[in-house]
Amino acid sequence: ASRQLTGGYLADRIPLNWLASCSMLLLVGALGALLILQQPWHGQLYALLLGAGQGLFGAVGGVLWAKYFGTQYLGKIRGSIATAMVAGSSAGPFIMGIIFDTVGSYQIAIVIFMVFSIILTVIGLWVTKPALAS
Repeated sequence: ASRQLTGGYLADRIPLNWLASCSMLLLVGALGALLILQQPWHGQLYALLLGAGQGLFGAVGGVLWAKYFGTQYLGKIRGSIATAMVAGSSAGPFIMGIIFDTVGSYQIAIVIFMVFSIILTVIGLWVTKPALAS
């Protein structure tokens, strides 16, 4: 509940594409914490960054879809997004497993995911609200 209040407050004051990019940047930081995972506090740093990134996007995402695309088809849009998230959630471990089986380490997979996440973070800064279809 507090993340939604905080996310809603921020969504009214900061451009949504910037907030979405900030959430991705926090997730990139979480992946980076996995690369240095040697001390117990590294795991805590990972959990903090992952939770903050997911929490921020969860709070901002609901506002983003409604403000960018309206509410008429919000259910269909959210359903499509949920489908893509489930597909991504299953593809990630699959890709990591293939890379681990090939090279014997998860680090290359983590770096690849970091690179893609950084690209999405930067692209997100230029995303604008779509023009209404006539």
